[in-house]
Amino acid sequence: MSTWLVTGATGFLGRHLVRALLQRGDRVRALVRSNPSDPLPGGVELAFGDVLTEETLAPAMTGVDGVFHLAGRVQREGGRDVLFALHVDGTANVLRAMASTGVKRVIMASTSGTVACSREPIVFDDHAADAMDVVKQWPYYASKIHAEAVARRMAANLGLDLVLLRPSLLLGPEDVGGSSTEDVRRFIAGDIPVVPKGGISFLDVRDCADTFVKAMDRARPGEAYLLGAANMSLRDFFVLVANVADVEPPVAELSKRYWGVGSEMLQMAASLGIIERPERASV
Repeated sequence: MSTWLVTGATGFLGRHLVRALLQRGDRVRALVRSNPSDPLPGGVELAFGDVLTEETLAPAMTGVDGVFHLAGRVQREGGRDVLFALHVDGTANVLRAMASTGVKRVIMASTSGTVACSREPIVFDDHAADAMDVVKQWPYYASKIHAEAVARRMAANLGLDLVLLRPSLLLGPEDVGGSSTEDVRRFIAGDIPVVPKGGISFLDVRDCADTFVKAMDRARPGEAYLLGAANMSLRDFFVLVANVADVEPPVAELSKRYWGVGSEMLQMAASLGIIERPERASV
């Protein structure tokens, strides 16, 4: 029976990962800053600490077989200093604590946005170059690119077995914080009548958690893996959501140039009947 430390265990993916590890009979130690308001499953050992406070990490790692490093924050705009501290400095602290306690294996959660973002429709693979020129205006993605670079460099210098996993957009149950499913909720509530052009890969959070578990056993050190499932345009996705939720489909698809004020204008036009909503697609 193995024992794993999970940072970010109280997050959307973290909770599903903890459950997947417990279900296969492993022991789980969760790094938490305080007692979770929504308790983790029974049998999880709580280790109190913070990835931003390096001296709290070594005690949490003592006696574990490996680390799942998921601690992070999903934030689309603003918060550059906070995001860089958490993703870059926090990762560096975790890896140094691993080296000091003799823990070798770490599965680190990144995001597909570090490499699989472009202005044109492209299918990316695991070896794609970083997309900094495309995502540099978004601190979340930029901080994750820097975190990956720091992790690779430190792992090589410290002799750690680092595996980077880059999930696409996660969907599924128990997203209490709305980190990934908030837009779906807003669409169903009628707050998003139009969608931007483009597409994305969607991934069930439970499948992602299972992949993290398998990666600890099977993934090659030093590799980075893109994790995705269903590739869809945003319009097709929200039409599908509309069919399932029995709500109106989006009224239009906008280019990025018109996203924002344009969506507000279209929402008003739709409410006044100036723009006719498209028919629902059959499923």
